[in-house]
Amino acid sequence: MPTLLTADSEKQELWEEIQRLRRELDRTLKEREKTRRELEEYKKRHPETVGVKHGKAYEIKPSPKPQPAADPPTEKRKPGGQPGHKGHHRKQPDHVDRTVHARIRTCPDCDGRLSRIQETRQRIIEDVPQVQSVVTRFLIDRRYCKKCRTLVDAPVEDALPGARIGLRAMLIVAWLRYACRVPQDVAPDLLRTLLGLTISTGEVQSILDQLAKAYGPVYEKLVADLRSRPSVNPDETSWRQSGQNRWLWAFVTRWETVYHIAQGRGHQVALEILGQYEGTVCSDRMSAYDTFASKTGAPQQFCWAHILGDAKELAEFYPEEGKPLLRSLKAVYAHAARIAPNGTPEDVELLEDALAAALDHAYTSNHCARFARNVLKDAAHLFRFVTDPSVDSTNNRAERALRPMVVARKVSGGSRSDKGAHVRAVLSSILRSMDQRGLDLLGDTPKALLTSHG
Repeated sequence: MPTLLTADSEKQELWEEIQRLRRELDRTLKEREKTRRELEEYKKRHPETVGVKHGKAYEIKPSPKPQPAADPPTEKRKPGGQPGHKGHHRKQPDHVDRTVHARIRTCPDCDGRLSRIQETRQRIIEDVPQVQSVVTRFLIDRRYCKKCRTLVDAPVEDALPGARIGLRAMLIVAWLRYACRVPQDVAPDLLRTLLGLTISTGEVQSILDQLAKAYGPVYEKLVADLRSRPSVNPDETSWRQSGQNRWLWAFVTRWETVYHIAQGRGHQVALEILGQYEGTVCSDRMSAYDTFASKTGAPQQFCWAHILGDAKELAEFYPEEGKPLLRSLKAVYAHAARIAPNGTPEDVELLEDALAAALDHAYTSNHCARFARNVLKDAAHLFRFVTDPSVDSTNNRAERALRPMVVARKVSGGSRSDKGAHVRAVLSSILRSMDQRGLDLLGDTPKALLTSHG
């Protein structure tokens, strides 16, 4: 009898051990499957050959393999103008500054004497003359003002106070440095070669400092104009200053761009620049703009390009639920874009209902569920562009404004001091805003900067 009990107990122990091993095997298989999915997602996000665009990695596709000789060659689009397309040519100038008669009497090949002139043809070319700097001496009258009880100088045009170089040349230095992103040590060579003006490398920074000081009131006027606009597109990117991490902000409207370099990317920076703004803030859904809107009451418009970009990423990594989600969002946005900006509040309600019907259902993927939940939570900030013509559906305007500054950061590494950061922000804001307003840098400079006393 004891032998039978012992055998039964051993069988029970073996059965329990088998069950334990099966549970452990199931757990191991689940962990293996989870690890496999994570590895596949990692490989998609980090392929062997990658580039970076808009902060996200993308795969660089390898060159196509040459086709076997047996296969017929694939027809490819030839470079250049296509058959049937209207050609584009340089327009003839509307005036001629000088006429040169090109004469010939002997053959340039055999040096033989030529016959009489058979015909005279015309050829128009455009070129630039050799430029030399112009040195101007100003004889400045000084008179005594009985009311002010001081000597007053006659105003000197086209120069900043105390400057040894004219305002036009200084503006060209700023344009080369910040609009064309010419390195500081290259700018003097360009000025000497093209304009015949000799300056030193150190003088470049001195010129930029003087311009930033003179343009200070104009920069403040841009900030004031920014606050009065019906909508603004803000965005920010990382910046380096004296080896420390900083943030470069861009506040953009249709008529001006204001750059600002700050220590952080919180809502305090937006409050500093925009103040108690009452217009619409078009942003990329960063939480700082939510806080700013809650403190100022400013309405918001979230960027559809960012939303669709996030949905596209979900469709790539979680195709079963991500692809239908992406199609639904594209359909809703396409309908909204068709009726914008002439939509009505009733249209907005229908769009919000369509968005809820497309996204409000159960998801097996936590990523898709969280994304859909956040989009539905932000539905009130997605369709303001449908009824307001001053509001953009994307934050592309601010993205474009940041792009040249990002290139400058990659080339120069950022700024070396608070003063250098302020100078870059002021002059870059002036140059880009003048371009937005269709103004000429040299011809439409504010009159306040065209007068110097001294």
